[in-house]
Amino acid sequence: MKQGIFDSVRKVVSEDNDFMPAPEAEVKPEITDELVSELIGGEDLDPDQVAKGLQVELEHYATVAKEMSVIMGIVKDHLAESPKYYDYLAEMEAKMAEEAETPQDEEEVIPEEEVEAPVEDEEPVGAADEGKVPTKRDDSEATRKELLEVNIVPKGVYAVSDKGGKASGEKIQLDVAEEGSVVSKEGNKKVIQLNKGKNYIVIGD
Repeated sequence: MKQGIFDSVRKVVSEDNDFMPAPEAEVKPEITDELVSELIGGEDLDPDQVAKGLQVELEHYATVAKEMSVIMGIVKDHLAESPKYYDYLAEMEAKMAEEAETPQDEEEVIPEEEVEAPVEDEEPVGAADEGKVPTKRDDSEATRKELLEVNIVPKGVYAVSDKGGKASGEKIQLDVAEEGSVVSKEGNKKVIQLNKGKNYIVIGD
């Protein structure tokens, strides 16, 4: 008798999904003109940049306990660094995506009989006085500089420091570009705190 009851319950559970409700999906607020105006208050900020910034920084919504005031604080910090921060960010991300999608040219294979033998004692065209061939300019270096202008740290290996810029002897590797905030700047040297890991790193000489 008991076995029959258990079979009936299992049948109902298997047929009625209401017994296992799906987890609620995270609902983020819609960025409306009214919300932008409310968050700006009386501050002298560009509503268009604020709207773009809120849309970008909503990725931290769950991390900051769904506090829009904290999200707005992140946006204001970035706009204090550059009034057009989110325009620059969009341009950089579009450029990086384009570079990632562009297939590299396949290396041309030259038949052995067509390869010309090197001519001895012939100075390469454009060589320096020491006879060295100038290296080709790396376009990625220009991209790195543009990213750093808006405090986005390109992927790479960096020296970890304290808040004052004193190196700890440790290294940190970034596999993707990360946003950061400038803590101090002296000449070409910047101390940047990464937004995600909160580590301090030194950029420049």
